[in-house]
Amino acid sequence: MEKAPGLTAYQIAGRMRWSIRCRNWADFPLAQKFFAVGEALAHLDHLEAQGRVFRQEIHGKRVYFAGVGDKI
Repeated sequence: MEKAPGLTAYQIAGRMRWSIRCRNWADFPLAQKFFAVGEALAHLDHLEAQGRVFRQEIHGKRVYFAGVGDKI
């Protein structure tokens, strides 16, 4: 998130490494994307509780940033 701030959980999940036989995020089956985004959200919620990331709603989308919200 430091290199690409303001991503959605879907976008973040697409940049994560997964143990699945697909060449890239576009090749993931839809159901697998659903579970991957859920797992990414769980990690983001945990990081937010630790104060390591923060989220904002921008144009109706929840996006995530590294760091503490009041620093930006």
